[in-house]
Amino acid sequence: MLSKVEAVKEKILSEIKAGKFKSGMIIPSRHQLMKKYSCSRGSIDTAIGGLSKKGILYSHQGKGTFVAEKKVETALVKVFIVGDYSQNLRDESWRSTPLAAEIQQLLPCLHIHRNDININLHKLVHPGSAVIWMRPSYSELRVMDYLASAGIPQLLIGRNFGDYDHVRTDAESGIATGLEWLTENSGDEIVYISELNNPDRPFIAERHLAFYSKCIEMNIALKPKNIFIRDFITLNTGQTVSQIAENLLARPRFPKAIFISFIAAAMPFVTFLEAKGKFSGRDYHLLTFDQDMWLMKHDGIGMIRQDWAKMDELACEWILQKIKGKKEKFQKKIKPEFIVKEQKNG
Repeated sequence: MLSKVEAVKEKILSEIKAGKFKSGMIIPSRHQLMKKYSCSRGSIDTAIGGLSKKGILYSHQGKGTFVAEKKVETALVKVFIVGDYSQNLRDESWRSTPLAAEIQQLLPCLHIHRNDININLHKLVHPGSAVIWMRPSYSELRVMDYLASAGIPQLLIGRNFGDYDHVRTDAESGIATGLEWLTENSGDEIVYISELNNPDRPFIAERHLAFYSKCIEMNIALKPKNIFIRDFITLNTGQTVSQIAENLLARPRFPKAIFISFIAAAMPFVTFLEAKGKFSGRDYHLLTFDQDMWLMKHDGIGMIRQDWAKMDELACEWILQKIKGKKEKFQKKIKPEFIVKEQKNG
């Protein structure tokens, strides 16, 4: 949550951006701003002082505080990468360290953990900064909007919020390839297991829409009994998966084609079925989104692997564009790679 001072700065910047406070125009008095924003004189003074240091406002003694004339944007001098940093080397989604190494060849690049955003906000809004968000959450949108109002260029990796520059996976093309493989091997009666929609994870809805639209295009008739949308985030994943597997095992005919779009549910699902005598590649084929090293050892499992290395490459391209002063929208979708280990004959 933004501090009172940062919140006041954000509101003043928003009004400048919206044209309510124009260049050369006097802004309301301290007393009026106190009433307008419901805060203390100290918060107003500190916020105006901070914006004045950045050249956004200036004061004339006895006359008031004015909006400064717009200046040419400061050249890019530093990049910040905001994200989490997993120590698990199997987790290829957190690629901020190799990305930082690439960017470091162009400009100084620093990591900031998402939990430390508020205490480092003054660094991010410094003229010449750019911010790259690694899979940002919905709750961070307010900070993104604040940075945008301050003119800080931002790139989102793995997410798509608002109209921000972003690099993300093309879920539709990946699911299309995966479904073609799945139906060729196991027919078109598909069991779909996925997460409940969550505004903090917009890719879930994207995968739902891609799956349903591709099923329509491919004339795949979905049956309500074969759709399992569960809250894997708050519920016990292992227990939830076992309940779904028990449902499938109790049927007269075990399904041959299964798509699990939530990778964390795939391994316990396969493990549970193995304990019950059902094996991938022999009894069914499984399609899943993302990659798991353990699953790669199994026959009959196809994985839609996101190309994080390509996203890193495009992030560097975005930095180069910003260095050159280009302002065009940068919104890219990357086709994922489809990988599968098929069962060997004999």
